[in-house]
Amino acid sequence: MSLFGKSNDLNREFIARPDAAKEDILFKWPDMTIRKFTQVTVEPDETALFFKEGKVAGALPQGRSTLDGALIPFLGDIVDFASGGNMYRAELYFVGTREFVSLPFGGPIDNIEDPETGLAVGLRVFGEDALSISDPAALILKHERWTFARSAAARTPVAGGVTASRCPACGAELQLSLDGTCAHCRASVTNGTVDWVVADIQNAEFVGYSGDASFAAAAPTIADGVVTLRAADPGFVLEAFQARVKTAFLTLQEAWCQQHLDAGRAFLSPGAYFTWRAQLETLATEGRRNVMENIEVRSVEPVQIVHGRVFDDLTVRISASAVDYDVDKDGKVVFGDRTSRPFTEDWTFQRSVGVATLAKPGTLENTCPSCGAPVSLNQVGECRFCKAAVTSGKFDWVVSRIEQDDAITSNNSAIGNVGEDLALQLGGAIVGGLLGSLLSGNGTHESRK
Repeated sequence: MSLFGKSNDLNREFIARPDAAKEDILFKWPDMTIRKFTQVTVEPDETALFFKEGKVAGALPQGRSTLDGALIPFLGDIVDFASGGNMYRAELYFVGTREFVSLPFGGPIDNIEDPETGLAVGLRVFGEDALSISDPAALILKHERWTFARSAAARTPVAGGVTASRCPACGAELQLSLDGTCAHCRASVTNGTVDWVVADIQNAEFVGYSGDASFAAAAPTIADGVVTLRAADPGFVLEAFQARVKTAFLTLQEAWCQQHLDAGRAFLSPGAYFTWRAQLETLATEGRRNVMENIEVRSVEPVQIVHGRVFDDLTVRISASAVDYDVDKDGKVVFGDRTSRPFTEDWTFQRSVGVATLAKPGTLENTCPSCGAPVSLNQVGECRFCKAAVTSGKFDWVVSRIEQDDAITSNNSAIGNVGEDLALQLGGAIVGGLLGSLLSGNGTHESRK
């Protein structure tokens, strides 16, 4: 099945709380754009809620649900019409409803004066707590607006300041006298002179994302799109970008076949990474592994450039050929064969508006585009060295979507393809190309297998 197509449930996008977030009370799915017919798994001890513009759009039941407006009526309210009705656009939250136990708490709570010595003594309290969520929607909707203030002369502390339990003035371990001054240097810590302090806390409404911010327009031609990109980024060269795409493509193929996406993590958006990792976990559970051999990239051609208010999207069409088959734990071929066949994919790369092309290796070369270190990321896609959000698109291009070659042009006739989408969802073969599981279902239905 590959990153490349299979005629079963793995052909459509899967969404579920990742293993790394199983113990979190709240997990937000990182991608607000979700495909029609996506499979969403909700565990028995959690609730899945969709939010649109700060309001609850609806909730999914426990178990596996197929995101289809014909089956789940509230999905009609979150349709992304810019996609021709093939996508939903909303924020998806998973909220744990079980009891969370052994939650540690503690730390300094106050300073008191020792009556004998006159010295300030710090009081600390430590323990464990337990909680459960009775109203998942209220957990998300209840927000507070915190106002922080500091002196105009204050500077960010090198040692981390109060949040690191350090005096922002001298850097010593934070010990405050009764008047809020540092016990070591006597700097006034709690009045905003040397660091931020909380000045006000007010209840606030949950706003969510703004739908208007997502509006963007595709350039009439590729040449026009390149001109728009170069206006903000003079260093952008299409030919150099195409060469980088080829390298990233081959890297991701290898990572998929090794069932270990770390090699391609730096240039995968969070939504793509979590989705593909879930599919690898499914393959592993079934005792299967995909094998890709003799991969040859024949061409990488741009097909669409979209300039938005927040992101730029550049879609390229990759034509390639490969041998593609699955083996079980004993090495026996259980799907496909050893015949090399051609396929075509549309890969969409995304980058924040205004980001300049790097004059050094970046995400597509598995290098942190911020500090230049070899890529080593934490669970949320931050560089372990400089804490930059590498996979966010704020520094360099990342893969946000992979589709069949005609998915871009078919949006104009999406209504006529609904019947085909449904037929495929009910059991027709969806094949042909890298990560067939992410295909929208409205593209070419010519089987490679």
